[in-house]
Amino acid sequence: MCIIVDTNVASKVFATPPCDAYRPIIDWISNGGGKLVYGGQLAKELTRMGKVAKLLVEWKRAGKAHQARDEEIERQENWASRSGLCCSDDLHTIGLARVTGARVLCTEDIKLITDFHNHRLVSKPRGKVYRFTKNKGNLCHSSGCLAPGPAERRRRIG
Repeated sequence: MCIIVDTNVASKVFATPPCDAYRPIIDWISNGGGKLVYGGQLAKELTRMGKVAKLLVEWKRAGKAHQARDEEIERQENWASRSGLCCSDDLHTIGLARVTGARVLCTEDIKLITDFHNHRLVSKPRGKVYRFTKNKGNLCHSSGCLAPGPAERRRRIG
């Protein structure tokens, strides 16, 4: 299963030590079956954060992070914009979810949460949100994520 970490919580998730509410995400990616996906505008925002940029490189080498192609994200972002379905200004996050198949989002942005739960934007399976420790059950495997692992190749949505 793949997770998208929105920049509005990245400083809490990737803090040393991470905020207690977000520690399960770091543990899940570092020690479990979780994988972080990023790309497009989100990649630009995350790599501006020095510590996060180093961690992304480390996780990418270990197969625990996947950077999606910007062109694919942009194509889905444009689709989301034309659809008129989004109430947030985070079309890049919806595009990333559609490209990678990631169905878990860590954010505190209420409008983005609304968009991520909209089955017309994110479906098969539907999107889940991680905001608090009580959402640990959302950190589980799903067949939705198409990000390739270190030794495997999977088809991509395009």
